[in-house]
Amino acid sequence: AQWSVFTNDFNQTLAGRPPFAAPGWAAEAPMVELDEISALFRTYERARPAMQALIQNQKGSATTAPVQRFVEQFDRTRSFMAPLVTAEENVPTGYDVAVEFRANQAAEVQGNQVIDWTLVIGRQRLSLRDVPKPLRWELGQPITLTLRLAKDGQATPLADPRQPALSVDGKTVTLRFADAWSLFNFIGRQRETEARSDGRSQLLRVEFPLLIETLPVLGSAPSAKTPATATPSGAAGLATAPESRAKVYLRLTLSPPGKRNPLIWPGTLPTRAPEPIKP
Repeated sequence: AQWSVFTNDFNQTLAGRPPFAAPGWAAEAPMVELDEISALFRTYERARPAMQALIQNQKGSATTAPVQRFVEQFDRTRSFMAPLVTAEENVPTGYDVAVEFRANQAAEVQGNQVIDWTLVIGRQRLSLRDVPKPLRWELGQPITLTLRLAKDGQATPLADPRQPALSVDGKTVTLRFADAWSLFNFIGRQRETEARSDGRSQLLRVEFPLLIETLPVLGSAPSAKTPATATPSGAAGLATAPESRAKVYLRLTLSPPGKRNPLIWPGTLPTRAPEPIKP
């Protein structure tokens, strides 16, 4: 009965609403409020012990598998979101976000074209050449990542209609998430799966199209800017770059405010609670 109350509350109030939605939600989606999450966590605390006992008693049953997966997923989510819903007085809420730019240079494509990186959370700013420091994210604060290419370089970034959060202005690429759950949206959209990752830091991948200014063949008319294409070694024609899309990486490590112990990313948050197991 307690689990039925919980599943009904979850499915009626939180399911499908960010951040309990599939990654890539729109900025205008109806967001979940912190007090709704706090209330649901309390309902879950009452329901979990009895449901765990039923799972153990009926271990191996086909009906228990979806509930077991949900319990494990929701436990990870509850632990990760604890700094947002703390009930302690005078304790700040949110996350401290440590940033590492160019975190996976071995896998970069045209990464050396980006000469400056800047991450802005709320009114806080950190750039590539700054002394590293954590930035505090609180619910409702927007996140903006700016990548700047050299003004006199051969590469010019292009907009990508498949990425609504990405915009281009001249030699500057901006990735902006302005919804209330911007940090979850940012990580959910850009997160790169790592085979050896333990979830304590998140490797994010940013890709965007590039236009490479090519060099004309000797004796021919000057060439306009054309998309980069592969050219066989030693072939006559334009000298072009081997890739037409840039790929760069940054790494985020999230901790409770004022603390250094990294929080483990829960993965995709649950979007619907399964029906209870019948005893």
